[in-house]
Amino acid sequence: MAALGFFLTIGFVHRGYKSAVLIAILIVTALGVVMGDVAYSGIVSLPPSLAPTFMQMDLAGAMEIGFISIVFAFLFVDLFDTAGTLVGVATKANLMDKENKLPRLNRALLADSTATSVGAMLGTSNTTSFVESVSGVAAGGRTGLNRCYGGFFVFIVALFCSISGYGSGIRDSWCFVLRGYFDDVRVGVH
Repeated sequence: MAALGFFLTIGFVHRGYKSAVLIAILIVTALGVVMGDVAYSGIVSLPPSLAPTFMQMDLAGAMEIGFISIVFAFLFVDLFDTAGTLVGVATKANLMDKENKLPRLNRALLADSTATSVGAMLGTSNTTSFVESVSGVAAGGRTGLNRCYGGFFVFIVALFCSISGYGSGIRDSWCFVLRGYFDDVRVGVH
């Protein structure tokens, strides 16, 4: 199924479909349901509970000498990832000042670090700014209102957790491979 999804996406991209990945995901998921690889569990449901991961932090363990290097590694990866993303998105949106500096950088870094901290307390994976925001800027988003719409629709989609999980195992691998390839193509690696 993963190989089928991969080649379907390549075919749709070659034909110029802008939603090639989404179409391939839907086809592979539907085939997975028909072939019995994906179990039907309804369409609308409540999101999974946060109880198993909410505030489940071992702060004392994080302060152990062997773990401090890991904490600092993640800190610097997140800091430089965010800084690079902010500069890239701000450059694309023409938000840099005359000295090529990002005004109110401290606010943006504070927002990102707050999201990272709150995400960790909720037990989610790392939340951060994403370079995909450049596509929103390229489509005309400048004020952040498009992010409000995006957040609203993520909230709505949370009610459809059961359907969004269909076939995730059979579609994720090839989506990530293609995503990496498309990113490499955009920056001129291939």
